[in-house]
Amino acid sequence: MNDTELNVFDRLADEQRQQLTAIYEQRHNIVSACTTAFRDTITMCRANGWLAHETVWNSCLFVNLAYHDLSILTYDLSFEREEWKRLFIARSLSLLLYEIAEDISEIFGKKYHNALSTLSVSNELIDNLHTSIKPINSFRNEKSELLKRIRNVSAAHKDHDALTQLEVIENIDIFELISIGLKMAIYLNNIGKVTSRIIDQTSATKPPEI
Repeated sequence: MNDTELNVFDRLADEQRQQLTAIYEQRHNIVSACTTAFRDTITMCRANGWLAHETVWNSCLFVNLAYHDLSILTYDLSFEREEWKRLFIARSLSLLLYEIAEDISEIFGKKYHNALSTLSVSNELIDNLHTSIKPINSFRNEKSELLKRIRNVSAAHKDHDALTQLEVIENIDIFELISIGLKMAIYLNNIGKVTSRIIDQTSATKPPEI
């Protein structure tokens, strides 16, 4: 762990805490409102058997939930100062980052693209979606082994060698994980912007089941 970088980050974060907390609370109010809207729409689509629309809205809810969890953990990791609690948050963040990177390709896989085709989504938006997802695919290739080790050994406790667990925990680079978490938040936000445009376009399309 680079203590100098972390100490500088902590000092800057503490100086900006009031402002950052206000931004955090405002952002989470918006995210929570989106979750409610997405859930209600998915429930309606499911009740009516509108499968293509449900699939498109489901992806939005998935990204929104992942972003919400990621934002909470990154915020808490940035401002927690008790060492063991901070390392626990870091382990939870590692697990979340790993799972997001693994799940995105499935969420926006064949079923999703079939729905886009069914609802006649423009090629431009599909290309924009691929562009927004590409950084997460690169992220998975670059960070998968690091996050997987923390996830398996010390977050999911799959390694029963307690000394190995402790070694992995004590060697977590807090500053690196904060940086990774902030990058992933940007990636998810970019995906969310494109999926919101897809929602706008498909909402005007009559469900093929009708």
